[in-house]
Amino acid sequence: MIEKMKTLLNRNNNKKKNIGRLSARELARITRENRRITGEIERERNRKNVPESEYLTTMNDPENVVEFDHMRTYFFTDIGTVKAVDGVTFEIPRGKTVGVVGESGCGKSVTALSLIQLVQRPQGQILLRVRVTEAGSVDSVEVIEASGYPAFDSAAVRGARQLRYNPARRNGDRISVWARVPVHFTKGTT
Repeated sequence: MIEKMKTLLNRNNNKKKNIGRLSARELARITRENRRITGEIERERNRKNVPESEYLTTMNDPENVVEFDHMRTYFFTDIGTVKAVDGVTFEIPRGKTVGVVGESGCGKSVTALSLIQLVQRPQGQILLRVRVTEAGSVDSVEVIEASGYPAFDSAAVRGARQLRYNPARRNGDRISVWARVPVHFTKGTT
């Protein structure tokens, strides 16, 4: 699985010509690919009845409390894959203290969060266009940018219909307006 992921990541990174200018087609392709990879990782992580041989190991040195070999943490973004931690290996001997030092932005925090499995799960955003009436109620909701998770998109639309806004005013008179409303979410497991 890791080799397949490396191949896909290299393909994504080799196709980037100019990060500042992605076409809608390129953005959609990258998003679909990232969703597919993330889905595979989530399915692998959420398996039931995993054989012990897949998660139990023996230490290379019995005097070590813990050993990490070739740890990787990748973030799949709309403009490609960010390799925050790529191939970190270290060990902590019994009775010793280990410090992680490095330049700003080199991956110290992501390494620590990865080790204790506190890296955030996939996140998303839905961008809605909402028509607010003179009374402050919502009479129309359109999805401008979908998240790729239909259940979250429909929940965001239902929630937006129930919102109340302070009416917009022009020269003291209440007016109807269209507002752009971003909705953020974090996808957890159930």
